[in-house]
Amino acid sequence: MQTTKQKDYLKSLVFSQNTPALKQLLTKKDANFSHLALAEAVKVRSAEMVRMLISDFQVDVNRAIEGNPRHQSVVFTACYYNFIDGVKLLVKSGARIDMQDKNGWTPLAVAAERGNIEVVDFLVNVCNADTCVRDRNGKTAFDRAGGHMEVQTILENGRAERDAERTD
Repeated sequence: MQTTKQKDYLKSLVFSQNTPALKQLLTKKDANFSHLALAEAVKVRSAEMVRMLISDFQVDVNRAIEGNPRHQSVVFTACYYNFIDGVKLLVKSGARIDMQDKNGWTPLAVAAERGNIEVVDFLVNVCNADTCVRDRNGKTAFDRAGGHMEVQTILENGRAERDAERTD
C-alpha cells in the first residue's frame, strides 16, 4: 500500500511529464503503483505516458482503479475526460469497451453523458460498442446523452446499423 506522500509524488511526476524519474520510481514499486500512474497519465491526457506505462510496465488496462468507488477501469476515465488518443491506446492494448461498472455504466455511457462526440463516434463506429446496454437504472448511452444531439445521432445511427446487421 502506498502512502499519501508517495501517491502525491507519483502524481507530480506524471503531471510534470518526468518520464525518467517516473520509470525509476515504478521499477521499485508494485503493480498497484504502476496502475495508479496510468490513471494519472490518463487524467492529464498524456498519450506519451500512457504508451510508456502500457509498453514498459505491462499495466492491466482492464483492472479497476484502486479507490474508485464505481470499480471503473482507466478507459472510463479516458472517456470522461474526452481523451480520444488515450481511448485509442487503451483499446489497442485490450481495454474492454463494453465492460460495465458497479452501476452498470459502460465507457460509452460515460462519454455520451459528457457529450464527448469524438469518443462516442470512435466507440460506436470503430469499436462497434453496444449502444443498447442498460445500466442499473434501465438507461442506455442514448438516454445518458441528454441534450447532446450530435451524440444522440451517432448512437441512433449505430443502433440502426446494428439492428440492420441482425436482420441480414
